Amino acid sequence: MAKPSPKAGRETEVRAFTRDELVLVFNHVTEYWRPLYATLLVTGARPAELSPSPRSAHKPLLKTEIDFESGIIHLRQAKGRLGKRPRSRPPIPVPQDVLHLLKEQVARTPGAYPFVFTAAHNAARDFNRTLQRAGIPRVDAADRKLMLHSFRHTYATLMAVQVQNNPHFLKSLLGHSKITTTDRYCQVEACVVPISDFNLSLARKPTKGAPPATVEVISRVEGEV
Repeated sequence: MAKPSPKAGRETEVRAFTRDELVLVFNHVTEYWRPLYATLLVTGARPAELSPSPRSAHKPLLKTEIDFESGIIHLRQAKGRLGKRPRSRPPIPVPQDVLHLLKEQVARTPGAYPFVFTAAHNAARDFNRTLQRAGIPRVDAADRKLMLHSFRHTYATLMAVQVQNNPHFLKSLLGHSKITTTDRYCQVEACVVPISDFNLSLARKPTKGAPPATVEVISRVEGEV
């Protein structure tokens, strides 16, 4: 998906992660950001749908919108046509390892604070630092950029494979209003493995000399396609 560049006459394309890049990211992310990164990846949420942002109309994730018993997250849809109710997204199943991270995240926030995540003021800066530690170039040879939104691109890419590139199903999963937007998110060349086979070290930072802990990223449409 192309986004305007601060420099006139240029635009930057945001790309999905490759499988190897994701493994590196979750092996080098700090424990502070791990819950957010993992939740972005397994839900396909926009960053502002999880963390409060004064520059976005999206509704950040509430503590009450996580059903820990059922392993389900409900994302509210903020955008909609004038005079019409916003579209609802299907409930999102979340792997147990990520639910554990979210429980710890909720426990760290003040009891009266309604949201799961606090405002991520330094999210872009710290994301770039994670890429640096992982040895991943922020911009590739084709001038495509990695940023927090790349987790959503990666989710869309994996789900496109899982739903056999059905654009209408994928549009519903991502909460898009236009098919053309969904098409721009599908970058099948980036990751071509089924999401049900996509094992990553999301939940815990591996101890020195030990193999990385893994968690299976479960597709909400597994068994439906």
